[in-house]
Amino acid sequence: IFFSLALQSRTTKDKEPVSPTDYLHFVYGRQEFFNLKICDFEKFKTDSRIVCWDAIVYGCDDSEVICHTIDADIDSSKISEGILSFFIVTKTENFRDKTRTGNIHGWMEVRGYDSDGAIACCMKFRCVAEYSNDPSDNVPTELVDDIATKSWVKNILSGGNADSFVSKEMLDAAIAELPIRQFENTVFQIVGSTVVRHNLSENDVVTFDTSSLKEDRSVTMELWLTMPETVVSFSIPDVVWIEEPSFDTGNMLYAIVLRWDGEKVLANTAYTVEVS
Repeated sequence: IFFSLALQSRTTKDKEPVSPTDYLHFVYGRQEFFNLKICDFEKFKTDSRIVCWDAIVYGCDDSEVICHTIDADIDSSKISEGILSFFIVTKTENFRDKTRTGNIHGWMEVRGYDSDGAIACCMKFRCVAEYSNDPSDNVPTELVDDIATKSWVKNILSGGNADSFVSKEMLDAAIAELPIRQFENTVFQIVGSTVVRHNLSENDVVTFDTSSLKEDRSVTMELWLTMPETVVSFSIPDVVWIEEPSFDTGNMLYAIVLRWDGEKVLANTAYTVEVS
């Protein structure tokens, strides 16, 4: 499926608006897989506020959620290309109860959240939900909500109680793990608590997009540059090196720590690792 942020509408592959009578169909007891392509990705690319995603399906009558796919089940590894991949599991108690008496019209929303727990991006798709006897007759899954607001995180970290299945230990583990993203291009956004990996080529010019960064917020990430067997020449302009490095060894991964200090990008080589 395709979506245009500029039009705020579902589109065809050729970026033409889809008819409002063209619905996505969801049938009880199934698992539907979607590849979502954001057509005008350049508009979205400059927005670095989004830290997690979810997808919901709800009816128009009372807006009650009948399906929910949480961030852990959404593949955003290709978000640099404007692509999200995810499943919608319709075998939920809410879906079954809502559709037993007839089809319902509704919406599927794919939502991106910022670090404060607010919705920074929302893409809506018209849909129809319909009932079907499930031959397996298994127990429907429960709807799960794992979007944590800023106030909820502060409460957990300060030792407070929260009505959630997420524990402080689970939160600590999530914070400690950094996602690793592979990029072929040489222009990177500074995104906090992430790792960007890039294989170097001759005459690469590595640059950073800081247009969405703020003067009163510090952001730190890692850049892993892999030198091929034959050493190539490349440059990283517009950074301030804490200690000027030498990239002169083949088959070597150079782990560089980058920090936006509100005015500029600071850089320093944390370590090097030999690769085959």
